[in-house]
Amino acid sequence: MGRTDNAVKNYWNSRLKKRIDSMQHAVNQHFERKKKQKILQFAQANLTKTGDLENKTTQDLTNELSKEQKKELGSYLERIRLEYLQKILEQVNNQNIEYFENLACEYTLQLEQLESGEACELPSAPVFMAIDGENGDKNDMQENLAYFNFMRKPEIIKMHLDILYQSVSFISRDKIATILCEYKECKL
Repeated sequence: MGRTDNAVKNYWNSRLKKRIDSMQHAVNQHFERKKKQKILQFAQANLTKTGDLENKTTQDLTNELSKEQKKELGSYLERIRLEYLQKILEQVNNQNIEYFENLACEYTLQLEQLESGEACELPSAPVFMAIDGENGDKNDMQENLAYFNFMRKPEIIKMHLDILYQSVSFISRDKIATILCEYKECKL
């Protein structure tokens, strides 16, 4: 049948976290590179005053900047930081769009399978374990199975889809219908 709601959420959250961590590292490297370039640009303009650039550290060069240059450097670095934050937000938004589209496709596929009478796969083993992490007794397993069966009812899945369509502005039934075939192919 595919992934459960929680499996989809966990997959995207873990993928998103890794992506943000790698982006943050790239941002820091880029930011430091841009800072050094700007400081060297100012230092070259001050070359007649400061002398030899090769034997000076970035900190030495920064200390030799005028007040105006330090202010301009601060404004420049803030602009660079804001530009990168904007890029990160755009990527996060794209990830969110993909997550909600996949979630809507998954619900739609589940609904199609249930309505056509296709067999439903059971969720992975942890769903049938007790909350404390130990193997649950027969009652725990029955409760989990009852919950699973309840969540697989077509009217519940339709309710989840309706909530998605009403609360997430960039998702529509038409859009999901157009991307559903591609989503099915990716799952195979």
